[in-house]
Amino acid sequence: LEKRILLNNKVCNKDDILYIDDVIEIDLKEEYIDYELDDKKCDVIYEDEYILIVNKPSGIIVHDEKKSLANMVARYYKNNNLNISVRHLHRLDKETQGLIMYCKNSFFQPYLDDMFLNNKIERYYKAIVFGNVKEENFIINSPIGRDRHINNKYRVSKSGKEALTKCRVLKRKGKYTLLECKLETGRTHQIRVHLSSKKLYIVNDSIYGKKSNDFKEMGLYSYKLEWNDILTDKKKVVELPPNKELNYFEML
Repeated sequence: LEKRILLNNKVCNKDDILYIDDVIEIDLKEEYIDYELDDKKCDVIYEDEYILIVNKPSGIIVHDEKKSLANMVARYYKNNNLNISVRHLHRLDKETQGLIMYCKNSFFQPYLDDMFLNNKIERYYKAIVFGNVKEENFIINSPIGRDRHINNKYRVSKSGKEALTKCRVLKRKGKYTLLECKLETGRTHQIRVHLSSKKLYIVNDSIYGKKSNDFKEMGLYSYKLEWNDILTDKKKVVELPPNKELNYFEML
């Protein structure tokens, strides 16, 4: 943003003091849609002037050149006459379904990036695991690093990066438990690694979990995002609508 903010026709410095009737101008660079368009419809859950939140289906990666969620978002922008870049603010694993946040305005991206980095945008997941989990609330505080023996796999490791996940039981039914998992850090495969390290295996997780014929997808869902609006400081909460897999626990 250097030299892109003017105060009374002069470059604004961070120490400048604002007075009544001052004129502030922001020079936003011209943008364009930077991904190929996908014909698949984008499932928009929330949108405002600078944020877009969509529901990522299971089996689709967040970004790639042709077949990804980014290409679906690009189509949505095109259909709505939004000539802007596709900027995801975080990621989900390919088999994980749920909420992904995008920044629609380049001016706000550094602030939103910082909010994610400092956990000011809170991320909640629902996980379906095997077994009857006895503890109502528990914290997994174990560093995570790469598994040197298996490609694209991670494990709890003393030499890994700090990782903390807060968990609580939402419901129990039959041989399954529905957990809420809140990320305090954002390591690759964090929830999947942490739960498997406690022998709490996510259903249909092909890397860390176990197969279940009761569910079609991997039982991990990014279901809630919470943050304070950048401009108004008003609390925002966006939740994923119920789906068939999670409805299993409603039929008690």
